[in-house]
Amino acid sequence: MKNLYLTYCRKSSESEDRQMQSINDQKNAIQKIVKEKGLKIHKTFAESKSAKEPGRKEFNKLIDTIYTHGKIKGIVCWSINRLTRNPVDTGTIQWLLQKGDIQEIVTPTKTYTEIDSDFIIAIEGAQANRFIRDLKRDTLRGVKSKLEKGIAPLLAPVGYKNNTYKKQGKRDISPHKTYFPLLRQIFDLALTGNYSVVALKRKAQKFGIRTNRHRKLISRTQMYKTLVNPFYTGKFLYSGEIYQGKHKPMITDNEHERIRSILNDRSRPRKIKHDLLTGLIRCGECGMMVTGEAHTKTYKNGKSQTFTYYRCTKQNKKIKCGQPYISDTDLEEQMVEWLGSINISTKFINWAIKQLNETNENEIKLRKNRLKSAEKELRNIMIKLDNLVKLKISENNKEGDLLSDHEFLDQKKYLTKEKTEAQELIDEISKRQDDWIERAEQCFNFASKAQLAFKNGTIEQKKLIMKSIGSNLILKDKILEIEPQSVFKTLKKGVDAKLIRLEPEEKADTSDYYTDFSLPNYLWGG
Repeated sequence: MKNLYLTYCRKSSESEDRQMQSINDQKNAIQKIVKEKGLKIHKTFAESKSAKEPGRKEFNKLIDTIYTHGKIKGIVCWSINRLTRNPVDTGTIQWLLQKGDIQEIVTPTKTYTEIDSDFIIAIEGAQANRFIRDLKRDTLRGVKSKLEKGIAPLLAPVGYKNNTYKKQGKRDISPHKTYFPLLRQIFDLALTGNYSVVALKRKAQKFGIRTNRHRKLISRTQMYKTLVNPFYTGKFLYSGEIYQGKHKPMITDNEHERIRSILNDRSRPRKIKHDLLTGLIRCGECGMMVTGEAHTKTYKNGKSQTFTYYRCTKQNKKIKCGQPYISDTDLEEQMVEWLGSINISTKFINWAIKQLNETNENEIKLRKNRLKSAEKELRNIMIKLDNLVKLKISENNKEGDLLSDHEFLDQKKYLTKEKTEAQELIDEISKRQDDWIERAEQCFNFASKAQLAFKNGTIEQKKLIMKSIGSNLILKDKILEIEPQSVFKTLKKGVDAKLIRLEPEEKADTSDYYTDFSLPNYLWGG
C-alpha cells in the first residue's frame, strides 16, 4: 500500500523568483500541512535552481525515487510552479498522476489528483511557463534598449560604479570618485613596460583599490583582466560583441593596444636579444608589430659579428606585406633626430615656469570661489533638510495635512542626494593638489635632456624615454614616424610659438640626466 510522501522545495537565484518564498519558508509551510494531514514523509528534496529548463538535479532524484521505491503516494510542495515551469517537467508530473505512479500532489491551497492531471495542471504549468517566457522577452527588450543607448548591462568593473539609484532602464555606469584616478595611475605604470602584472597588482593593493564584487582587494587574475578589458576605452563586451558605451573612458584605444602588446611580449619566451623598440612600433603597410632580431654570423677565421635589425612580423594573413628590414643603427639615428626636435632651452623653461606660476595664482582664486560657492550650497541644503523635519513633526501636521509620509520621504531622499553630491564636490575641490607646477618643471627638464640621455643611456633607459615621450610609432619604407605624447605635443607647440621671443638656445645642464630617466613617472599623455 502506498502511504509515503516526498517533499520538494525550490528557490531560484534568478529574477523569476524574486517574490517567491525562501526555501526555509517553504519547508515551514510544508511542515504545517504534513502535521495537519498526518502525512508520513519518506524523503525531502530542496534546491536553488531555475525551473525554466529541464535538468534539475534534485527534481530528477525525486522522479527516480518515485519510480524505484514503489510506495510513494504523493508529493508535498508549496506550489505547482515550484515543481515545474517548463513543458517537459509539466508533462512528467501529468504522466505520473495519469499512470498512477503517484496519487496526489499536496499544496497549502489545493490537492491535485489524477482528475486534474489533464487540464488543471496543464493550465497552471502553461501559466508558469508563460511567465518565464514573458520575463525572458521583457529582460531581452530591456537589455537591447540599454545596448542601443550605450549603457553596459554589466556589473561595473573596478574603477567604475553602477548607478543603482536611477530608475530601472536608466541605471548607467560612471567613474568611481576614489578608484578611477588611482586605477589610471596603474595604467600609466603599465604603459611604461617596466612593471609585471604581479607588480601592478601590488601597487593596486597598496592604493587600496577594491573590486565591486565582494569588495575585495584586486587579485593578479583580476589585474590582468582589467588591463585587457576594452571597457576602459569607452567600449564594452557583451555576448561576444563589442559595443560603444556612453561611459567615460579611462584610457585611449592606442594606450589599450600598447598595454596588450606589452603583456603579449612578456608572455612569450625571449628569443630576441635586442628589444629596444620591440612592442612599440607598428608596420605602416599591414598594421602588424615590428620586432627586433639579433643574428650572429661566424666567419671562417673563427671571428663572429652580430647584426641587429628590425622587421615587420607579417602576421596579417589578409595583406602580403613587402616592407624591408632596417638596421638598429638607422632606427636609433632617426629617434635621436626626432628627440632633438622637442629639445628646449633653459631660457624657455624659466619663461614657462613663470607663466605657470601666474596661471596657478588664477587657479587658486578660481578654486577658492568654487569652494565658497559649494559650501554655501551645502548650507542651504542642510537648512532645507532641517525645515523639512520641523514641518513633519509640527503640531499642525499630526494628520499629515501639511506633509504626508510619502511626500516627506520623497523630499528627504532628494535633498539627501543633493547633500551627498555637494559634499563630494567640496571634497574634490579641497583634495586637489598643487603639485602640477612641480610635475610640469620635471617635464620640461625631461624634454631638455632627452636627446643626450638617449645617446648615452642603456637600452632600458632608451626604451623608457621613447615610451614616455613618443606614441603611435609607425615604420614604413625605412622611415620612422613618431607622434609626441599629448603633453610633449603641447610643449612643442609652446616652444615653436615663443621661440622668437627668447634668446638663442643655451646648452642645458645634463649632469644628472641618468637620475631623471631612472623614474617611470613621466608618462603623462597618450
